[in-house]
Amino acid sequence: MHSYFLSTHIGAVTKFTVEPPNPSYAKIKSNAKLVWDYSADNPQAELDGILYSVQVSSGSFTNMLGLPYNGTVIIFSSIPSAYKGRVRIEGRASLVIENINLQDNATFVCTLVAKAGAGRDVVSIVQLIVTGMHLLICPIFDIHFCMIYIQGNNYIHTGEKFWTVFI
Repeated sequence: MHSYFLSTHIGAVTKFTVEPPNPSYAKIKSNAKLVWDYSADNPQAELDGILYSVQVSSGSFTNMLGLPYNGTVIIFSSIPSAYKGRVRIEGRASLVIENINLQDNATFVCTLVAKAGAGRDVVSIVQLIVTGMHLLICPIFDIHFCMIYIQGNNYIHTGEKFWTVFI
């Protein structure tokens, strides 16, 4: 499904031509690439830029990156610390999240920001689901040391003699 907006200019249309599947899946410790692309009849007149946001624990969205039309990538001061140095824009409009972890189970938004008077912003939303299995390996004779509690997305162990491996 594509998102569209009609510009106030007769016949002008800005739209996403490629959007990531929703939901999208990424394996833990890999890089996720959320692929967006767009078209605009007259991007210089219609498009102010692209904005990338993520939903934070409070439920609100916070801006991470911006790309003004024909400009340089902006890293917003509001970017959550968990994404600093881990997100980048690739190609015309794709978002790459490096070194995926369990906290990256989140909703991401790509917004085509319209210039004033050129119509409305176009928004595409995708839920990223992190996959991978947490495997607990215990020697048989020390099984009582292998107690583990899952608290949110954090793994807390009570024993000392086990190893965990993400596969």
